[in-house]
Amino acid sequence: MPNLSVDREFTLALELHRSGRLAEAEQGYRRILERQPEHADSLHLLGVVALQTGHLDAALALVQRAVALRPDGAAYRNNLGQILERLERGDEAVQAYEAALALDPDYAEACNNLGHLLQRRDRLAEAEAWLRKAIRLDPRYAEPHTNLGNLLKDRGDLDEAIASYRRATLLRPDLSLLHSNLLLALHYHRGYSPADLKREHQQWAALHVAPLESARRPHENTRDPERRLRIGYVSPDFREHAAARFLLPAFAQHDRAHVEVFAYSDVTRPDAVTDLIRTEVDQWRDVHALTDERLADAVRNDRIDVLVDLAAHSAHNRLLVFARKPAPVQVTYLAYCSTTGVDAIDYRLTDRFLDPPGEDAHYTERSIRLPGCYWCYSAPPVGAAPSTERVAGPPTFGCLNNYAKVTDATLSLWVELLRRVPEASLVLYARGESHRERVRVAFRRAALAESRVSFVGWQSLQDYL
Repeated sequence: MPNLSVDREFTLALELHRSGRLAEAEQGYRRILERQPEHADSLHLLGVVALQTGHLDAALALVQRAVALRPDGAAYRNNLGQILERLERGDEAVQAYEAALALDPDYAEACNNLGHLLQRRDRLAEAEAWLRKAIRLDPRYAEPHTNLGNLLKDRGDLDEAIASYRRATLLRPDLSLLHSNLLLALHYHRGYSPADLKREHQQWAALHVAPLESARRPHENTRDPERRLRIGYVSPDFREHAAARFLLPAFAQHDRAHVEVFAYSDVTRPDAVTDLIRTEVDQWRDVHALTDERLADAVRNDRIDVLVDLAAHSAHNRLLVFARKPAPVQVTYLAYCSTTGVDAIDYRLTDRFLDPPGEDAHYTERSIRLPGCYWCYSAPPVGAAPSTERVAGPPTFGCLNNYAKVTDATLSLWVELLRRVPEASLVLYARGESHRERVRVAFRRAALAESRVSFVGWQSLQDYL
């Protein structure tokens, strides 16, 4: 487009970017930079495209150049923070968000991003203040509502958390992942029955799955009984994560004479466990930069026979891939002991302990009960195993589970337990001070010594064991 002015070409590239046509937008920004190498807005947005497509180092270099050219650009600083956050450079990301807010104190998106990052770093009181400020500045901005919901859920304030999630889904009914946050939180609340949960999941599917039914097409997999069956696993957790530890033994036990294993990895920051999993599968696909539509096409092109979802409604799920039915048989397993609500998922793996016979009506999938146990676990490589020998002295009760599951009813039971066993103590996993104070308040009300409860935060696997 040699006759277009730079301003006009930038406008066209920006329109392409906003419509999701990233490759064409990238070409437009690059054409502008050929003409004006120091066009700050094009450098900035080319960096944003690189961020969106998972090219984090390139994104960082581009946005840093833009910031150097336009140090007063609050949006530049905000997006720099997002890149640094993805690169796990948290301190620098905080500084970038703070710099954006110093330039524009009423920048709701930067307030939300800073609050979300501080929450991840266990600075919960500060995080809550920033998220609530983002909501005050822009009450119709959905993301701070859902991030506040996450914070409240993790603190055990389930009623308020669910209300925040519902506000977010009303504001952005098109964002399935925001709606998934609500579904996950409902499982922690004693007021929701299995029938309620199924209905909520079906409502999610009516919004997000039904519009994709037209994308389902006949499968072209050959029916040759002599060929190997192709099984694909989709997960954001092929990394140091509990789900990965359960999967490794399953991958190792696949009969490679009859099964070819594909892993579709949505991991953004691979680690040593990622490398280990790669050695246990036949075909590895790095898909974190693919849209749901493109990932579904990749699965279809690989002629997968059985596609296994390993996230359901947990974080970074790909249920909208499964909604397109890219494989003839689809299964959900491991991360979410519930229904997905997706009619294109045929089966869910479970066992008789999780789902006693007669409970199948609570799921949209057909339940397949494994003959032994749902879990498939092997000892992690952490050196010498810690001693399990009973130590003399008073008993210690412990719960190192997700603090969101510490409901008021659970706290009441623990208080009663310690009343009945007066020499015992309790150790809990609780990341933030507000979490711990909630437990201490329950102890004070019950006239129990606060010294009888202690807390641990996140620990390495070795220290955890």
